Amino acid sequence: MITIKLRDPSGNWHTFTGDSKSSITEQCEKHGIDSPFACRAGACTTCACRVKSGAEHLVQNRFWEKLIETDDNQFLACIGGLHEGRVASSENFEVILDYTE
Repeated sequence: MITIKLRDPSGNWHTFTGDSKSSITEQCEKHGIDSPFACRAGACTTCACRVKSGAEHLVQNRFWEKLIETDDNQFLACIGGLHEGRVASSENFEVILDYTE
């Protein structure tokens, strides 16, 4: 199981159990969390957040990395999700993401 802790642009922290079937942005929407994204409007990288910890539990569509420049600590939430094997694990993992930086 993976717990996601996410600080939204207003500085509010949210915690929820993640799944490997949808992107981080879709999971935020499902939980009513205001995460910045405008990819559906063509404003790419607005969903980029900082990974504070747990990067090893995240997976991202590598095709897009060739088209969009991000630095090592950025994660594109609209095309990234959680590692399926870790979500299904009996161990507990944690990912901390931050939109305030």
